[in-house]
Amino acid sequence: MNPFNRETITPSFVKCNRTPSSREAQARELAQALAGCTIKPTVVPGFPGVAPRPLRSSRVDPETRLVRKHYGIPAGIARDLEREQKEAAQIRAMVESLEVQHG
Repeated sequence: MNPFNRETITPSFVKCNRTPSSREAQARELAQALAGCTIKPTVVPGFPGVAPRPLRSSRVDPETRLVRKHYGIPAGIARDLEREQKEAAQIRAMVESLEVQHG
């Protein structure tokens, strides 16, 4: 393992070939490199961790929140609904006229 980390950068679409055995080999190489190093690493006390971020809803001011405007039914759908209502009215009229004749 090169201590100066001169690995070639590969594109992200190249398949990752790291396996547990390759990670173990890298861990062994790192342990050997640290054992041969004249500067010994300093062990620092454990990291306390980071609290999770608050929910976004608790950070957004409700008065400045974006309110989307709904402009109603699109024209094409409105035309289809109107046509269907006219057809339904015609069918009701035909049914009523047949009921009157046979009733």
